[in-house]
Amino acid sequence: MTLRQKLALGFGGLLLIIAAVGILSVLQFRELGRSVGVVLRENFESILACQEMKESLERMDSEAVFIVFGRGDEGKDPLAAYESRFE
Repeated sequence: MTLRQKLALGFGGLLLIIAAVGILSVLQFRELGRSVGVVLRENFESILACQEMKESLERMDSEAVFIVFGRGDEGKDPLAAYESRFE
């Protein structure tokens, strides 16, 4: 085996190893991207639910103020509606 063949074989082997590592890296990054997408989607749904709960609590607070100041007719029905929406 000549020196040229030995060098070609050595560099060819290294090139194959680098290519394999590159392909595995791309596959791992794709999987990581999918996982990140799932987490973001789930967190977005949680954020929307929290915002809706916050709005319901704010409205319940306003309706409770109506009840405290003697305008209970304006506050009782919406209060029950927001309470069920909060749960």
